[in-house]
Amino acid sequence: MKETSNWDDFTKGLCERLGERGMMDIVEEFNRLKQEGMVQEYQLKFEELKSLMFSRNAFMIEEYIVSSFVGGLNDEIRSVVKMLKPKTM
Repeated sequence: MKETSNWDDFTKGLCERLGERGMMDIVEEFNRLKQEGMVQEYQLKFEELKSLMFSRNAFMIEEYIVSSFVGGLNDEIRSVVKMLKPKTM
């Protein structure tokens, strides 16, 4: 049987997941995000951080979002995606 966390641990984790982190932490994490495993894992984390960024700044331009996503891909994938010149996510 899996051991359950106490309520404080649960609420702390939930708040972190939903954006109760400092904005500077989110921006820094978003800007430093790099693909380390599968593209799908990277995309999920990117989308999570992107949502947190949008919740505080709804005026981020699509070009910045696309550039950030492509820039975080591993070298092999990044070069192929850049050749396709994506305009949107």
